[in-house]
Amino acid sequence: MKKKFFLIGPPNSGKTALFNALTGMHFKSTNYPGVTVEQRTGKLKNYPDMELTDLPGLYSLNGQGIDEIITRDHILQNQQSKWINKNSDISTTGYDGIILILDSTRLNKSLYLALELKSLNLPILLALNMHDVATSRGQLVDLTRLAEFWKDGIWQGCAFRDDDIRELEQRIQEFNPKRITPLPFIKNQQDLEKILLPLNNADSIAEFFLNSDKMVNAILLKKISPDNISQRLDSILTHPIWGSCVLVVLLAIIFETLFKLSAPLQDGISSSFDWLSALLKSHYPPSDFINFLTEGVIAGVGSVVVFLPQIVLLFGMIILLEDSGYLSRVAFLCDSLFKRFGLPGTAVIPLLSGHACAIPAMMSARSMNQHSDRLTTILITPLMVCSARIPVFSLLIATLIPRDLYWGPLSYQGLTMLGLYLLGLITALITALLLKRVAFKSSARNLLMELPSYRTPRLKNLWVGLKNRSSAFLKKAGTIIFSLSLVLWFLSYYPRPALENGSAAASTENSYASKMGKSLAPLFAPLGFDWKMTAALIPSFAAREVMVSALATTFAIDDVESETGLTGLQTKIRETYPLSTIWALLLWFVFAPQCISTFAVMRRETNSWKWPIIVIAYTGGLAYLSAWMAKSFF
Repeated sequence: MKKKFFLIGPPNSGKTALFNALTGMHFKSTNYPGVTVEQRTGKLKNYPDMELTDLPGLYSLNGQGIDEIITRDHILQNQQSKWINKNSDISTTGYDGIILILDSTRLNKSLYLALELKSLNLPILLALNMHDVATSRGQLVDLTRLAEFWKDGIWQGCAFRDDDIRELEQRIQEFNPKRITPLPFIKNQQDLEKILLPLNNADSIAEFFLNSDKMVNAILLKKISPDNISQRLDSILTHPIWGSCVLVVLLAIIFETLFKLSAPLQDGISSSFDWLSALLKSHYPPSDFINFLTEGVIAGVGSVVVFLPQIVLLFGMIILLEDSGYLSRVAFLCDSLFKRFGLPGTAVIPLLSGHACAIPAMMSARSMNQHSDRLTTILITPLMVCSARIPVFSLLIATLIPRDLYWGPLSYQGLTMLGLYLLGLITALITALLLKRVAFKSSARNLLMELPSYRTPRLKNLWVGLKNRSSAFLKKAGTIIFSLSLVLWFLSYYPRPALENGSAAASTENSYASKMGKSLAPLFAPLGFDWKMTAALIPSFAAREVMVSALATTFAIDDVESETGLTGLQTKIRETYPLSTIWALLLWFVFAPQCISTFAVMRRETNSWKWPIIVIAYTGGLAYLSAWMAKSFF
């Protein structure tokens, strides 16, 4: 019989790392019914009959964030069990146990949640994570005394030690709670509130805090020493002036790295696709099918995959900053600035994540407590320059600015890329201010957050994160972008007029894509876009990355996935358009409405088509206005 366990714990307690270690990273992700909050379910590596579900983080059962509410309700209302007796006034929960992960270095703050759960007599295995860090700072816990109090089972260890993980697996397999008092049968929200009522009054809250302090004093044989390293680093990194300087320099280094380190990797990918295309052409005579393979399939997908190194580098650096604990400092540092625009500092996390992809960024805003803050953050997230725009930016920046131009140690290309990202962020903050004053008429609350200790990023976490994000990008390249590339090839290749000798030749000028571009060209003429550029813009609304291959198709560049072909496309653009038009296209892509899937997720997050339509309208207006200004004044 399969046993089910829920994994819960406060944010920054190492819960996700522990879940990955227990399941061996073999898990599937789904959404909770009715919301886009993700849950992950996997099986224990050595005990496949044990199913583990990773629930969103929470600090208390009285939490107000969507994450906390979902976890609380999932624990208390989970009636999906064959042991339920529907004719009875009581029910048992549809799981065999809860594994509560606590940070060993912060027991005085984490035990409040443990005591809340214990007061409900739920079957809980207490797992004290980060034992190695706590021990290195002199902490010593009396496990015997803690076990006498807890009774249901305790584990102490580290999520990154194989021996500790095997021990935790054994504890889960042997878990047999001493006593469980079934919860009253929960039929509606009123029944749920009755269960939570004893936990919500002031006397109960005060008692929980008092008991938490007593418990800490009773079980700690030696108290943990202060984290002097974190304190010294925070004196610089959270300083209003020095911290801001470090952040700006760090961002400049990140974007400079995108160009420098990715170049040799891109060359390798380009050579591979170029070799594959040449191999097909050398072994088979010219035909529509060979042209379809080389110019449609290989060129279309290759023109996007060639930018994978830059995207992976951006993902990797964001993961490292998050894993080290620095991103929380960025939120703290930006709080005073963001409050001027009506947002809390916690909004910086979704906005920074939006530089990778707007979809998970919007989903991460669910942890914000105030509804107007969450909605405002979702509505401005599309203004963040996502990684899907990197291929277009890289192409156009390289077209506008020579590679050998430097300002000190920084290249003008890298500084231009940084400027585009900052332009998106500044516009987003101004838009947030307008939304908060006009639409929502509310101001940001003071930020209360717990800064995690600085940690050395784990290579395993980095590998897992890069693997998941890279595979998602490649899956997109192999499905959506592949399909769009085929459609683009067909629209640009047909109809083909017959020549006098009976053969056929592609005529981009007379193709379906040409006709579509020419029909829309008058709308974009004030921006300096001709029918070719207009035709290439159309598929970019489905996927930003496909713009490069679309331009290559309209300009009849066969091998854009190679360095030679990419350089040829840049030369063609430079020869065809004035610099003002290229700048206009660059600014268009800073603000233009994002891919269709972004707005589909926005609709689910806001539960309305009203807000996605508003975002499409205002981002489209900003894109058009900024492109027109660039065309007029450059």
